[in-house]
Amino acid sequence: MKIFIDYNCNILYASLYIEHLRNNFEISFEKAPFDLLPQKENLLLFSVVGSNKLFNFVIDFADSSAINELAYEWCDAYGKVNYNLISGNYFDIIKIVKISPSFGVKIWGKYTAIFYTILHYLKFYPASDFRRLLSNYISQKNRLMISEYRNHTSDSKYIFFASTLWNKQNHNSEEVETNNYRGNFIRACRKNANIKFEGGFAPNSEMGIYEGLFMRNRVSIKEYVEKISRSACAFNTPAVFSCHGWKLGEYLALGKAIISTPIKNELPTPLEHGVNIHIVTGDETEINEAIKKICSEDNYRKKLESGAYQYWLDYGLPKNAINDLFKKVNLNMLK
Repeated sequence: MKIFIDYNCNILYASLYIEHLRNNFEISFEKAPFDLLPQKENLLLFSVVGSNKLFNFVIDFADSSAINELAYEWCDAYGKVNYNLISGNYFDIIKIVKISPSFGVKIWGKYTAIFYTILHYLKFYPASDFRRLLSNYISQKNRLMISEYRNHTSDSKYIFFASTLWNKQNHNSEEVETNNYRGNFIRACRKNANIKFEGGFAPNSEMGIYEGLFMRNRVSIKEYVEKISRSACAFNTPAVFSCHGWKLGEYLALGKAIISTPIKNELPTPLEHGVNIHIVTGDETEINEAIKKICSEDNYRKKLESGAYQYWLDYGLPKNAINDLFKKVNLNMLK
């Protein structure tokens, strides 16, 4: 049984799912029938021939909770990372699979990415665009492999956090809120004399009210994951369009004690305060109390870490999303 994947998908954003598909099934990157759908930059489209029938699937990893109407009509099952019924998604829930937040992983090295670029450019010419393909395919090469995301022993005296400051020229209320909550976490950590804090906002010329909260230098993705793994806790807050963001997916995969403002979009099953996440309002004082509790109470920290990692195993792994899509159409291909 073979799986056909849209060769023109956003490889970086689709990489977590492609990695699972290629390791468990025979796959082939193709142009048809996916080229019939416009505006698919936030979608992974793939098809499976099973039970003498072609089944079409969508994984939508867009920040927005909106459903792509054309893709929804085209597919047999529609996986959505940032699903939110309240925001006006009136589509039939029977097709929808709510998916846990994902993040980019490395699936090809530099030369393999170049090989696939050339192969697909020639295979699908003249529809293919060499420069666009190369940029797309090579985008994932500096990410870490999925095997490098696993739970580690944390250090109760150390916290690391790094984040981008949303550009104020593009601000909407959600982006301002995200900046403020992240700023509050950084301030709370820097004021805590009992921990060593590293990090802050990534270097940015527009400091404004966040002056003094910036890192001197950026860190590589490898260093970022190593420091997050060691950190006593991790901080999450919904970002643009109230999306989950990559951070939440990474924190679950690393088994972190997560301090988070309320989750706004839906998940496969809700995260539970005190079990696999610690929910705060975003107020600096409340964040500070959460940090103190997690750093001083080893059993509580370990409970959150274990709960987060178990959530990743139960819902976050890409096989869970793929299997749930297959179950929607009674396709017996579970891996």
